[in-house]
Amino acid sequence: KKGLISSKKTVPKHQVEGIIYVPTGTHFNSEAKRITDLDDVKKEMCRLKGSWLEKVEINSVNYWDIDKIAPIKMAFSNTPIPSDSRFREDLVWLRKGDVDSADGWKDALEIRQRRDLKLREACQKK
Repeated sequence: KKGLISSKKTVPKHQVEGIIYVPTGTHFNSEAKRITDLDDVKKEMCRLKGSWLEKVEINSVNYWDIDKIAPIKMAFSNTPIPSDSRFREDLVWLRKGDVDSADGWKDALEIRQRRDLKLREACQKK
């Protein structure tokens, strides 16, 4: 679990448990997989625990709870830019009820995205 510092051996992907701390040296222990593996803690700033599916606590104080916070309602612009996701061909065809055409456009989009990713990765290797 790259980048996750936890007290448990395995943690579901939606959960987080860890600490924010000041290291003893100039670099963090990037090999640590669990809180108990840390050998460079100069000062523990706080403990985090939670899940984006439920709630998030910092030092046992609840900062976010899905049952208590109303979702944000999205407001769409009356003058959207041409790249607005509502203009994606697959979504246009899906709104019209043509699932086959929507599937074809979605496949084409995914092929373009994979090709673009390969080109970006090739440029980074240079």
